[in-house]
Amino acid sequence: MRRVLAAFMVLMMAAATGSAHAAGFGLLSTPVPQATEQISAFTFRNGISWNMSTEQVRSLEVTPMNERTSGEWSVMMTAEKVAVSRFTADLVFIFRQNQLRMITYEFNHNNDSVISFYYLIGALEFKYGKSQDAEPQIVKNLMDRIDPNHYQTERIQQVHAWTDKDGTGIYLYYFDTDRFAILYASPELSAPGGGYDVNGL
Repeated sequence: MRRVLAAFMVLMMAAATGSAHAAGFGLLSTPVPQATEQISAFTFRNGISWNMSTEQVRSLEVTPMNERTSGEWSVMMTAEKVAVSRFTADLVFIFRQNQLRMITYEFNHNNDSVISFYYLIGALEFKYGKSQDAEPQIVKNLMDRIDPNHYQTERIQQVHAWTDKDGTGIYLYYFDTDRFAILYASPELSAPGGGYDVNGL
């Protein structure tokens, strides 16, 4: 009888231990894997982000803007210069099929352009990491998809490039004497072939 009771007690203890493990109280419980960190989408000033419509951007950017449309492309440019870093610049939003695809700041510094340019390199590297040298043709190709006459390749110089974690391309460069710009290209536009009309090709 004692042997039967002893065997029964062993079975009861084993069952209790199994229940504890099943409930998550076991000493050797399996660790739960942590959720992978989600990469957030690129966000510009005032909460503006890629794929927004002209109406959405206008509701967030308080500076008055002028708008023009050519085919599937629309361009909105601030009617007055806006503050960026410690400077002021013309701000341009570029849309394809009413979705935000490109943003540029255009600066005009007649007397201290070199100092201002290198200050912005430092500021952008502080935010996005070390820059890479890039070919002027990259900037030319991006802008040609919208306005082939906007830039002359030979005038684009000292191109510094960054890629944000979501694939946004960022470029700082001279496009004329004492005039330089920061260009933000959406991941769709930065991808090879992005922005081109390939219908029927």
